[in-house]
Amino acid sequence: MGLFSIFSKKINLPYKDDGLNEIYESLFTSVNAAEPGKKEILAVIIEVGLKDGLDVLAVYQDGTARYINHAEKLLVWEAQTPVSQQLISELLAAGEQAVAQIGPWDKERRLYPVKGMARLTFLVSDGFYFGEAPFHIFQNDPIGGPVIAAGARLMLFLTQQHA
Repeated sequence: MGLFSIFSKKINLPYKDDGLNEIYESLFTSVNAAEPGKKEILAVIIEVGLKDGLDVLAVYQDGTARYINHAEKLLVWEAQTPVSQQLISELLAAGEQAVAQIGPWDKERRLYPVKGMARLTFLVSDGFYFGEAPFHIFQNDPIGGPVIAAGARLMLFLTQQHA
C-alpha cells in the first residue's frame, strides 16, 4: 500500500478530544451540502506532528485560511490579498492534483499525527480524501510533495503578516 489508499465515500467523525472537531464538523457539513455529482475541492488541511505538538494549516475555497501552531496559537486569515489568493489557489490546485490520484476515506477520523508524521486531508464535494506519511517522505513524494511545498509557502506568508 502506498502513501495514499483508495476508499469509498462514507464519512464517520468520532468525537476525539484533539481540538479539531469543530473544523472537521464544519467541513463535513459542507460536503453534505455540495451539489450531487459535482467533484470540487473545498479545503486542504495539512497536519504535521512536531516534538512539542501539532501544526495545522487549513485553507478553504473561499480564500480564507487557519493556522494553529504547536503552541496552540491560532492565526485566522480572512483578508483576500493578491498574494494570499495566489498562494491559497496554488495549495488548492496541488490538492486537486493529489485528489485526482487517490480515493475518498470512509473510516473514522484518526488521531492527530505523531512527531515526524504528516497528514494531508482534502475536503472534496464527494467526501474526505487523505494521505499520511513521515514528513520527510511527503516532501519528496510526487503526490504529497507539491501540497507540502505550497503549504509551506502559504504558512511562511501568513506568519510573516502576523509577526
